Amino acid sequence: MSPRRAFLLVLAVAVLLVVAGGAWLATRDGDDGRGPSATPPSGAARVPEARIGDWRHRADPDDVGLDAGWAARPPAMTPVSVPGAAEPRVVDGEAGRRTFAGSVGWWSATLAVTRPGRHAVRFGSVGHDATVWIGGERACTHTGAYEPFDCVVDLDRAGRHRVMLRADWRDLERQAQEGHDRAWWNWGGPSWDVEARRLADVEADLVGVETTLSQDGRARVALRVELRDTRPRATAQAARPRRVRATLTHGEGEIAATSRPVPLAPGASRRTRVELEVAAPQLWSPGDPRLHELELRTDGGGRTRERVGLRELRREGTQLRLNGAPLRLVGAGLPPDARGHGDALTARDRRRIIEHLGDIGANAVRSQHPLSDAFLADLDEAGILVWQLVGPFDKAGKFWAQTPQRRREARRRALATADRQAAHPSMVAWSLSNEVSGRGHPRGQAEWVADVAQSLRRRTPGILVAVDIWGRNLPRDANLLYRHLDAVGMTEYIGMAELAGAPVAEQEDRVRDRLERLRAVLPDKVLVITEYGANANGSNPVDAVGGYGYQADLLRRRTALYAARRDVAGMLVWILRDYAVSPDFGGGNLRGRIPGIRLSGPLSEKGLFRYDGTPKPAVRAVREAFADVD
Repeated sequence: MSPRRAFLLVLAVAVLLVVAGGAWLATRDGDDGRGPSATPPSGAARVPEARIGDWRHRADPDDVGLDAGWAARPPAMTPVSVPGAAEPRVVDGEAGRRTFAGSVGWWSATLAVTRPGRHAVRFGSVGHDATVWIGGERACTHTGAYEPFDCVVDLDRAGRHRVMLRADWRDLERQAQEGHDRAWWNWGGPSWDVEARRLADVEADLVGVETTLSQDGRARVALRVELRDTRPRATAQAARPRRVRATLTHGEGEIAATSRPVPLAPGASRRTRVELEVAAPQLWSPGDPRLHELELRTDGGGRTRERVGLRELRREGTQLRLNGAPLRLVGAGLPPDARGHGDALTARDRRRIIEHLGDIGANAVRSQHPLSDAFLADLDEAGILVWQLVGPFDKAGKFWAQTPQRRREARRRALATADRQAAHPSMVAWSLSNEVSGRGHPRGQAEWVADVAQSLRRRTPGILVAVDIWGRNLPRDANLLYRHLDAVGMTEYIGMAELAGAPVAEQEDRVRDRLERLRAVLPDKVLVITEYGANANGSNPVDAVGGYGYQADLLRRRTALYAARRDVAGMLVWILRDYAVSPDFGGGNLRGRIPGIRLSGPLSEKGLFRYDGTPKPAVRAVREAFADVD
């Protein structure tokens, strides 16, 4: 072989290795490829323009990294996966107390880009205060978990750039004061996927899919799209008309349409609409979760691919219909917590949670914090509907947003979560407040709920707008707080927090009385029981309050009671699995109310499954009770 041929052969092998290395970098630290953003473009052999991976971690419990200059000169670090549990995820004993108190940690990664230009690194969720440096320069900051944020940078060269993340999740009291009451354990660091992309001049975000069925079996699909001009506002260019073209792959064919042009200036965003007509729609439902590929292309170079489901959710009085068929929700609450991983769920953790939902025959879940895009994609595929709290979490009867500034921030967060999640066919309801008391908090809660409810009904038709009511403090009149809602959820712990161990007839009489009182005040709202259940562990006698048998019997009877009432549109047990709350939780106020009950330290034990995922006897009881719900 001539020297020239040998050189060309070596060069070709080197190019192949670079391409393969890029693909390895793309998959090594990512998810399992099941989320919408992970859908490969057509012609999937194309090398991506930006990838992030090769994650490493260093704990900084004494908070010395900033002064030591770790952002520019990283110390020795340990390879980890993101999302993953780099920091300890221990909840027991003294180690659990240290974990709960929070700490500081650093993560580094390599951002590889194929050409210079504007790029974004998207962090799905970082708890709690995040600072990011790219190429040694501070790129962005963010406060609050379960809220994606972008770091946008101009890179003047192709190649590899170091990304450094510092996360600080100390001071729980300050977190709550800022409207980020965790409601459960104080997990920290990056807990969702981190992705990188090269920015087109104009990008498109899908912020809603509304399907309307006609009597002849056709479907009109309205896509709501936000167009964003990513160029700096300082760019001296006038607004230009921009369009987006949508292509839906449905069955063996494609359906396409283009939006009207909207003027868009550098740094601005505008919403537009694309309408598609589908002659014989393959619809999404819990029993048959059909998904279709959707591609959005802008004339500013943007390209987005999503997996979407076509489904029509309507309310008829106090009843729900999905694709024209009656719908009743059955399922459980869902703090996304896995032993050893906390909220940094792996693909395997998510699959196991969905398997547990299948074990009880669920078609719905309730979440008090926003879920990741990857988890929502899994729920779409599994046919599980989501009752999602989008307002800041508050404990029963509380309300964080008591000032105009806080109400504006709470509104921003609620609408941002709805924009990110609304295109998922699994979304069934936005809940704006957790365990509202009667008329709501006197310092602005009713006004805030009414304002945001009206905005959401305009922005996301086809998704219910609701609040969750504190069952012990029902409303006495249909006041402003409820005026613009489609539905209400109600929490109910009769037989546990109330009338624990009382005769069954007495318990059920109180349940029926509560339902009648609520119906008298809100006769036209969809009603879903969004929390009911009882604690259970092996330390209590089986049939005593706190025992496995007591929990199973209560859930079997209570589900049957609700199922017999046609004005109850759903029942969601609290909760699917035991989860970690705080080192001193001990069952909250139950210990003082139920003499002799034995409770286990940091865990909420109302789960149908234990913290390690093993089933309690209530799993079978609930599965059998749900099977009788029609």
